[in-house]
Amino acid sequence: MEHHVLDPSRGRLATSGDSGYYSDPWVTEILLPYITHINRVLEPAAGRGGMVKVLREAGKSVWCGDIIPYKDDSVTVDKHDFIRESWRYIHKFINAADGAIITSPPVHLVGAFISKALSMASEKGTVCMWLPSDVDMGHGLQKYFADNPNLYMILKPVVQLRKPTWKPRSWFLWRKGYWGPPITMYSIVDVA
Repeated sequence: MEHHVLDPSRGRLATSGDSGYYSDPWVTEILLPYITHINRVLEPAAGRGGMVKVLREAGKSVWCGDIIPYKDDSVTVDKHDFIRESWRYIHKFINAADGAIITSPPVHLVGAFISKALSMASEKGTVCMWLPSDVDMGHGLQKYFADNPNLYMILKPVVQLRKPTWKPRSWFLWRKGYWGPPITMYSIVDVA
C-alpha cells in the first residue's frame, strides 16, 4: 500500500467563485507508480492544468485541452471539446502502447468521457479517470464497469483529513487487451 502526504501549500486549485473542480497534486501523484509504462498522455479536461503539471514533472509528454482555455507561467490548456470534436490529429500521439488518456471529467459527462476515451485508445491503450468512488453504481454506466473486461484497476485513496469534507473519489483504469476482474489497490493519503 502506497503512502502519500499532502502538502497543504499545494492545495486545491479552485478559487472562490470558481465553478470548476480541480484536483490536488496528490491525486495524480498516487497514480504515477501504476503508469510507469505510459510516456504520452492526453488530458482532455485539464482545467487549470493541475494533473498536467504533475505528469510533466514525472517526465510524461502531455497534450491538454478543455472547453475553457487557460494559461499561466507553467501550463497552457488549449480550447477543445473532448466530446464534440473528432481529435483525429491527436490519435497518433496517444495511439501506442505507451499512450494514455488521463483525466478527471465533469461528473455529469462521465459516461460520455469514458465512451469517447475507450473508443480513442489503441489496442493496448490505457484510460485513467479520477471519478466519484460510487460512479460504477450509476444508472446506465454498468457497461463501463461490471460488464467491461478491460477495467483493469481501481485505485482507492484512503484520505485522512482533519475535517470530513472530502468526497470519496477513485482512479479507474481501463487497459485494452486486459481480460479479467479488476484489481483494487489502496493508497493512504495524509494531510501534512
